[in-house]
Amino acid sequence: MGYVSDPKSMNEINGDDETELGLRAVRLANYITFPMVFKAAIELGVIDTLYAAARADVNGSSSFLKPSEIATRLPTTPSNPEAPALLDRMLRLLASYSMVKCQILDGERVYKAEPICKYFLRYNIEEMGTLASQFILELDSIFVILAQLKDVVLEGGDAFARANGGLKLFDYMGTDERLSKLFNRTGFSVTEISRSVQRLRRS
Repeated sequence: MGYVSDPKSMNEINGDDETELGLRAVRLANYITFPMVFKAAIELGVIDTLYAAARADVNGSSSFLKPSEIATRLPTTPSNPEAPALLDRMLRLLASYSMVKCQILDGERVYKAEPICKYFLRYNIEEMGTLASQFILELDSIFVILAQLKDVVLEGGDAFARANGGLKLFDYMGTDERLSKLFNRTGFSVTEISRSVQRLRRS
């Protein structure tokens, strides 16, 4: 079925509709921000840090962490004094996508992992598959590939090969050990996720 547009004509859009359209346009224009911020949060260990706090909290009252607390618990402690402020901005965005919870405590924002975070753990606390490596892998190469999309549509060819000197994905991985390891880890993690889902369905 094809897309059915809103029957309103351009002249019938009222002020509220215009505001909604404007907000949607702004969101689309900034859409790329979320995956890049989420990728950084995974790589920094922010997601693992919040999820570990939630798992360790028995009563549910202390699993909300301040950005300054998160910074001190990261695998690599930031030397940047502005790190807590930057983490706060990142986490506010993630909260708007329901990846983390946000509350105000004593005038300061605090954050807690949402259940979905368990699927994006860098260090796999629950011994199940994680989609973190897949997310990082796709963002690692997707911009290079998509940058070629216009030319592929006009001229044809393989987007990855066009972006990498004629080498297709599997040939290129033979020259890039980091990407190869990330690709293999992604395959393993996705398999583990599938197995975990199957076990849950049978239980």
